[in-house]
Amino acid sequence: MLLKYGRDGKSKARTVFLDKECSRVHWCRVEKSGKKVATNLQSIQLRRVAEVALGSESTEIMRKNKVHPEFDSLCFSLVSQERTLDLKAQDSQTRREWVVFLRTFLRQRYTYLYNRSRAGQEKEQLKAQAVWKTGIFTNLDQYWDITKMAPHCYDRFREKQDKRLLKRERILNR
Repeated sequence: MLLKYGRDGKSKARTVFLDKECSRVHWCRVEKSGKKVATNLQSIQLRRVAEVALGSESTEIMRKNKVHPEFDSLCFSLVSQERTLDLKAQDSQTRREWVVFLRTFLRQRYTYLYNRSRAGQEKEQLKAQAVWKTGIFTNLDQYWDITKMAPHCYDRFREKQDKRLLKRERILNR
């Protein structure tokens, strides 16, 4: 059970939990008897969460609710473009567990997206090479070493240039 801060300036006790796929954070009212009331079930998609902010001054809602600074170690917020979910845990251990899970989830998601983006860039490079190879230079392999990204004759050119430089040095050193 966590306290959820709302736009109306009040905090309300809510049961907060993850769905089975760990794709959404849900919250719902709690009856006085302690039972969850699923009729008012709300959620935020984890893939839409941009960051997990910490402290009682982390979001506009927290500041509007005038959460006392002594609760800094208990407050955290899930921030997305559409909304924030501003919560206060009962103890620092509960907050730590939620924050560690959420930040790990976000880190893994960003790593996945970054790797997917990199793979897409490599794929585009290969396509570009294929276009150059088949469409622009049909005999590219004869003239260009793709692994060195240089002409085949480049090594011979460098050898000749090195020989000329050595010859000049010998002449100057005499």
